[in-house]
Amino acid sequence: MDRRQFIGSAGLSALSLAVAAAGGARAAAPARVLPMPLRKGDTVALVSPSSATDEALGACLLEQHRPADALPLFEQTLKAREASAGPDDPWNATSLSGLGRAQLGVGQRTLAVATLTRAVKSLDTSKLDDGLLQKTKQALDQAR
Repeated sequence: MDRRQFIGSAGLSALSLAVAAAGGARAAAPARVLPMPLRKGDTVALVSPSSATDEALGACLLEQHRPADALPLFEQTLKAREASAGPDDPWNATSLSGLGRAQLGVGQRTLAVATLTRAVKSLDTSKLDDGLLQKTKQALDQAR
C-alpha cells in the first residue's frame, strides 16, 4: 500500500467513525427541560438585562463622539436601575456619569451640571471607580 492509499483509507475510516458517533449522540440527546409551571399567587419579576448592554453601548458611542446617540441609552439605563434598585444605589453613578457627559455633548449644560454633580457625589461616597470619578469630575468642570 502506498502513502496516498493509506492516507485516503485512514481519512475514510475517521470520517465513518465521526458519522457513527454523531448518529449515536443524536439518539442519546436528553429530553427538553422546561421551567416549572406558574401557580396562582406566584411572584414574577421583570428584569432588564439589556441595561448593562445599553450602558456599554452608550459608553462606546461617547468615545466615538456621538453623544446624541448615547443620550437615550443612558436615560433608559438610569430609569431601569432606579426603578429596580432605587435612586440611591451606588451603581446608578455609572449611568449618571454617562448621562451627564452625553448631556454635555449635546449642549444641555444645565442638565449636565445637575446630573454630573449627583454622579460625583455618588462616586465619592461609594468609591466604585476612581477612573470614572476623575472622568466625571473633568466633565463637570467643563460643564460649569
